[in-house]
Formats: sequence, structure tokens, C-alpha cells
Amino acid sequence: MGFGIRVFLIGDDDQVNRISYARLIRLMSREKPEKMPDMANRKARCAIVLLDTTNRRPDRVTHVDFLILPFDKYGRLDPKLQQQQLHDSATLFEAYFKQQEGQYRARRGEAAPNVLQAAHTFEKRKYDQRYRWSPTDKILKAIGAAVFGTNA
Repeated sequence: MGFGIRVFLIGDDDQVNRISYARLIRLMSREKPEKMPDMANRKARCAIVLLDTTNRRPDRVTHVDFLILPFDKYGRLDPKLQQQQLHDSATLFEAYFKQQEGQYRARRGEAAPNVLQAAHTFEKRKYDQRYRWSPTDKILKAIGAAVFGTNA
């Protein structure tokens, strides 16, 4: 039993195109001048599929993450938007932390027990709207077909 990762970019026409995980890492790390000129000035939908494998062949999907990748005018991931996403993820973490702290304080009687800590819910919703997307059934079937080598 092993572990595998498949990465797909989904075009405007819902076409599912596989790219290597190594290429995604190069795009995200910005260490090398990796670029995709055909994606210049666009936001691409990306699906990262985590798999259980046997003999390097996919057995089952364990998780799928649906990201939006913003490209700059050169076809590289936009560093300003990457920095904003990092900031927003830290804000989301902070909201979750404060929510847990609020629950702890309410249990100890240091806060009003009838006050609902909900900032994390709003931060998550904002984060998801900016950086995530939801696939249609057609796209999910196409991803499954690409992963398992079947017809969609």
C-alpha cells in the first residue's frame, strides 16, 4: 500500500488536464522560474487528489482539495496574491484559536456562556470564497476517470 498525488487544472470549458505534482510545487515555491504562459492573467481551478495506491496504481481517493491558483501576466503564480492568501490563512487560524479560547473561558466561567464564538465561521467562508471552488458532478467524474483511467 502506498500513497499518491495527482494534480489537475480545470479549464474554462471544464476540461480536466493533469500536471505533475513536481510542477505544482515549482510554481508554488517560486524558487525556479516555472511558468505556464497559457495561464497568464488568469485564475485557474486546481484539484489536488490524494490517493491510496498499490504497486503505484490508484486504489482509492482519500481526499481532494479544490484550489484557485492566480497567475500573473507572465504565467507564474502571482506573488502578491500568494502573500494575501498566506495572510488570510493566518487570520483564519487566529479566528479558530480565539474560538477555542472563548469556549475554554466559557467553560471556566470567565466569559458569558450565551455568547456564541462565530468569527471563525465567517473567516472560513471568506477564505473559501477567495481561494477554493466547488466542482460539478461532471468535473468530479472527469477527475475520477483521469485518476483511474476509465471513461467519464
